Amino acid sequence: MKTLSCFRSFEKDISQDHIGEMTIRFQKTFALHRALKIAHANKEQGIPVLRVFSYLFALAFRNHSLYRAVQFDESEGGFGKDVCHRFLKSPTTDWQLFLNVLSCRVMRWLSALTSDERKETFIIDDTSYKRNRARRVELIARQYDHCLHEYYLGFRCLCLAWSDGNTTIPVDYALLSSEKQRGALEASRLDRRSRKFRVRSEAVMKATTVVLRLLKRAVKAGFKTQYVMFDSWFTCPSLLSELTKLGLKTIGMVKQGEKMLYSFNGQLVPIKTIYAQNCKRRGRSKYLLSVETTLCKKGTKNEESLSIPVKLVFVRNTEAKARKAKNYFVLLSTDTTLSEEEIIQLYQRRWSIEVFFQVCKTYLRFAKES
Repeated sequence: MKTLSCFRSFEKDISQDHIGEMTIRFQKTFALHRALKIAHANKEQGIPVLRVFSYLFALAFRNHSLYRAVQFDESEGGFGKDVCHRFLKSPTTDWQLFLNVLSCRVMRWLSALTSDERKETFIIDDTSYKRNRARRVELIARQYDHCLHEYYLGFRCLCLAWSDGNTTIPVDYALLSSEKQRGALEASRLDRRSRKFRVRSEAVMKATTVVLRLLKRAVKAGFKTQYVMFDSWFTCPSLLSELTKLGLKTIGMVKQGEKMLYSFNGQLVPIKTIYAQNCKRRGRSKYLLSVETTLCKKGTKNEESLSIPVKLVFVRNTEAKARKAKNYFVLLSTDTTLSEEEIIQLYQRRWSIEVFFQVCKTYLRFAKES
């Protein structure tokens, strides 16, 4: 809420001339023209690409829609709405690559201002991308919103962000459809070497597979991060195993189910059994229990698959209803050298991506215009 209030006051105080100055300074600092060229956003003739991009970029801070800005007196770009739509719908522009290059430059600029001892982390989460009025959008599917507990028509926007504890930067993204739409993808005639086929093939993949592709692209771009954080929807043994092979350490929340098994006292038991067989910390401590154990990769009772040492931290749920039911959260870390306080502190950064989603949908009109 503090971030939203600061953004609101910043939006009111900013003027038209100041927006232009900030846009030009941002372009020169991070060399946007080179990033657009790397992302294949080129034009053979007509209005320069950087001019169109700067105009659309400034609209986000003027609180005006594209239709209003082009049709009325705000049309200072000197071109019509068709130019903007052709630029946004260009099949040759790789916006994922553009975001990857730009975020890497911003990350390096921020890293020079922070201490080397600060731990940098990746954050992974998804949000709803609603297109309820659309009927002819390719690969559109029926999705379930776990926050509102209702179905909608559209996609799931999977986002990868970078955070140093104070700043959160989006690194990469992917729109996910449904695996049931794979038949529609195979029926379309697309060149398998093209970007269109890559984007559409990612849309029908499993979310855990797409997470690995996003992380590999980020590491290839130059991000040097040790930790990856996500919620319980992505914490599964297969993904943790692949992240360990990539040299990335994981901090995530764990579901309290029976599928994930842990080696404890010579037996493979679920997480509820570990909590019941151990003595809890007394008093008003930050966590209830901390156990070092080994996770079964495949979730089966196979001794050979036990090769991921993890630390489980049981954190008290502070909500009123949860306190009465004696509920708790379980945080998992593949870095067993971290203390319990460090694991809890690092996982608190995951909430910054939720604030980022809210800012994008409220002020940048994400999924509505941009």
